Amino acid sequence: YKALKFLDEVLWFADVVTWASLSASRKLTHICLVAATQAVGVLGRLDFSTTLQLCGGKAASALMSPRMISELGNTAEMFSTYVVQVSKEARLPELLVGVKALARLQSVAGRRPKGRCYKSLEELDCCADIQRYVWFALGMHGHAGLKFLGAIHYGSVGSDLEALAYCASIPPSAVLISEWKGGLHSPGYALSVDESSKSLVLSIRGTLWPQDWITDFDCRPRQCELLGKSGYAHSGMLTAAETLSSQLTSIVAGLLRKYSDFRLVLTGHSLGAGVAALLSALWLTNSTLSGDDLGRRLRCIAFGTPSVTSPELSNALRDHVTSVVCGHDFVPRFSLRSSNRLRDAVLRLWRQPGTAAAVLAQHPADTPNDSEKSQVLAREQLSSLMEGDALGIGGSSRGRGTTVNEACLCPPGQVFWKAPNDDTSVVAIEDPRKFFEDIPLGPVKDIFEPHLPQNYSSILGGGKGPLSMALSS
Repeated sequence: YKALKFLDEVLWFADVVTWASLSASRKLTHICLVAATQAVGVLGRLDFSTTLQLCGGKAASALMSPRMISELGNTAEMFSTYVVQVSKEARLPELLVGVKALARLQSVAGRRPKGRCYKSLEELDCCADIQRYVWFALGMHGHAGLKFLGAIHYGSVGSDLEALAYCASIPPSAVLISEWKGGLHSPGYALSVDESSKSLVLSIRGTLWPQDWITDFDCRPRQCELLGKSGYAHSGMLTAAETLSSQLTSIVAGLLRKYSDFRLVLTGHSLGAGVAALLSALWLTNSTLSGDDLGRRLRCIAFGTPSVTSPELSNALRDHVTSVVCGHDFVPRFSLRSSNRLRDAVLRLWRQPGTAAAVLAQHPADTPNDSEKSQVLAREQLSSLMEGDALGIGGSSRGRGTTVNEACLCPPGQVFWKAPNDDTSVVAIEDPRKFFEDIPLGPVKDIFEPHLPQNYSSILGGGKGPLSMALSS
């Protein structure tokens, strides 16, 4: 029976891939024929460049809504501004040497944050919440996505709803409302009743569809006022939180009255984590919900949380939002400001010929650099390069005043950092703004793999979920 179920799953995936390929080729053929017809009608002949231009416009309008085309254009404009400044000044091989030098300095300087250190996750007061709700965050990635990631077995479930129920160990009937695909600035979500923890759980999906990437990269800081504090928030994720708030506020208000002794827990991974934290801030500010004793009942447990709030807003959320970051996860450290800082540091190295090579020679890769003297030196050099205010390295950004694009964002609330690999320690980060200020550099396995949702669930789930059982079987 299991073999047949597995075979049925494989055939289903093959059928989906075949259908998607045929659908895309059919639409592309239609677009090309229409564009060619219009070119002949306009020019009286078939002109390749005109046809190609018309194809591009037709393809965009056929595959994306006008709003998505507009948002994509804004994102492209932002990135082109970033790239043009680099390409005007230096060539790729020179830039790569600078990136390598910065990566070496980061490695020698150490990447452990300052703050109270706990020997293990179990010492945290919120340990039970972290171990419970990480499975809700994982389960929102859909049955196909979870099987592809290796988080659940092929043949285990056949729908997105079943996948969430399977991961979170709840009956499918406990999922009251769900929207799996979502849209632009509107990620998928599910609202469930968790009797075991006496909680209403709103799980928000992480990045999965193309429109989610647009929300991620709509990362210009946006000025806002939340919880009586003025500050900045990630533009795309704040818009997504506002969209979900308009859809769910009345529903959640009714459920809070019905389940009067239940907490309201918002959770998610990556994009879902950022939106969950900002939605928590909106609801704590919203008079419609605050009258239901929301300050006491609302909790947000966020995993791999991006930098979505300025420090003053992050501090205002400490009593309600817990963000957990594993190892050297790249995503929580990525923002428009951190990208600009990385670009400027690489350009500073390039403007001083021989500096990058000198750094690499001073801290060779095949020599241990774990002495306190080496670490202090590397930290001083790294600080000078990132700030541009010492050792004669030009390009300081100080004294210019902070623009909107330079506003500092960091993960919100109380932020915990789980040490990488076999180190079980957890640090309650003292200054998230400082620790998440710069993008980590290094091998893919060190900075990108830690962000995968199954990594968070296997490390933080306490061995209680389907992935842990799958790995042990």
